[in-house]
Amino acid sequence: KKFNQSNKIRFLFDKYQRDTKTVRADGNLATGYLSQHSSVEINKYRYVISWDYLSKDENPFLESVKAKAFYQNHHTADLWQEIQDVRGLYSRPVTSDYNLFDQSYGVDFQFGSSIENHLITYGIDYSLTKNQYHQDKYTSTYGVISREYNGTSYPIKRSPDTDTIRLGIYVQDEVKYGKFDLISGIRFDNYKLDASADSVYLDYCTKGSNECPVSDLDIYHVSPKIGLTYPLNTQLEIWGQYARGFRAPSWWELQASQINDTAVPAYQSIPNKDLKEETSNTYEVGLRGDYKKYNFELTGYFNTYNNFIEPGDNKGTTCKNLQNLSEDVDEELCENQTEDSPYREVTTYQADNVKEARIWGIEFSHEYRFNPSKSGFSLIGSAGYTYGENKNDNTPLNTIDPFKIVSGIKYKSDKIKLSGELIGTYVGRKRRKDTETGFWPKSYTTFNLLSK
Repeated sequence: KKFNQSNKIRFLFDKYQRDTKTVRADGNLATGYLSQHSSVEINKYRYVISWDYLSKDENPFLESVKAKAFYQNHHTADLWQEIQDVRGLYSRPVTSDYNLFDQSYGVDFQFGSSIENHLITYGIDYSLTKNQYHQDKYTSTYGVISREYNGTSYPIKRSPDTDTIRLGIYVQDEVKYGKFDLISGIRFDNYKLDASADSVYLDYCTKGSNECPVSDLDIYHVSPKIGLTYPLNTQLEIWGQYARGFRAPSWWELQASQINDTAVPAYQSIPNKDLKEETSNTYEVGLRGDYKKYNFELTGYFNTYNNFIEPGDNKGTTCKNLQNLSEDVDEELCENQTEDSPYREVTTYQADNVKEARIWGIEFSHEYRFNPSKSGFSLIGSAGYTYGENKNDNTPLNTIDPFKIVSGIKYKSDKIKLSGELIGTYVGRKRRKDTETGFWPKSYTTFNLLSK
């Protein structure tokens, strides 16, 4: 609602819901199962209230204020209904009920002031996110319910419940020198993790790594940034920027554990309480064009990292005693194992830091409109190539997206607010380490028809 020429208040409510049901074909069933059905339901509610102020006074120090408060509740329910064949003697239902809860709220204040030919933007933002992941599994054998499954007592938690607190304070200066636009800024961040373990988490993680970290973090970081833009003419401009950044370990990367000793091969994911924050230097240059019917942007970037966080790093496969996975045992015990033997080859995964890494790439996006207005039909497209390397051993970074091309046609109507897209996407084969032995998808192409 607009109260006057200077003040406007808005309220936003956003509800997102998606329900995905999957039935596995007979040829895709896991070993020992007669049927597998899953239902994944995602519900997200978001409430936002904001206040915008724009001064109408002549030469005020405080020209603008933007204030926002939000609350979001996100719940993902993953339900599996399966029928398991037990040694060919009988069948039994197996129910897996997994729930991820993500609740967050926060505030954001941004101010704008002009001093001579400088536009100063400064502000503060704060958010608190509460995370909890709860897994339950039970079988029904002739009506008898059991929560003991493959040596694990359910319910379980793979990570302790954790609060993530973020605080940011920033200031940015925009100034024009001739044809050059210079933007410089600095940001201070404080990132905290406040974890609380209960018996459900402690009972589960002890079986695997025998380390149950309840890791609290309190990290401070200062990130400068500077950018420069120069117009070649009224349609074309070139730009470049440098930014210092950081990424702290997430609650999941720092503390989560998982054991699956029935898989082939068996595997475990173990927490890494010593995971360090990642820091980066980003260099970007670009060219953008904006014509009546056509606009495009071409960007090249080069990033260097210290302590790059690589989730799910393969630590190798060794012979272990399933009753004490924290210790390696003689390989001969796995080579001579019997059906009732507790010894198995187990692959271990753990989030870890890569001491030095670099990522570089190029991106291109464009849109051609059949008429100068934003409504009607247009051709759209984008392409991106990224190369990532672990500089310590000159191997690929497994988290880098493969080469990707997106192209299609879009329609937008101003009068009835209708839009639609027919999109084709090509994804190339991903680079990965030679030591990785998991599924490695080939290149593929998809087509999507979207409307709203």
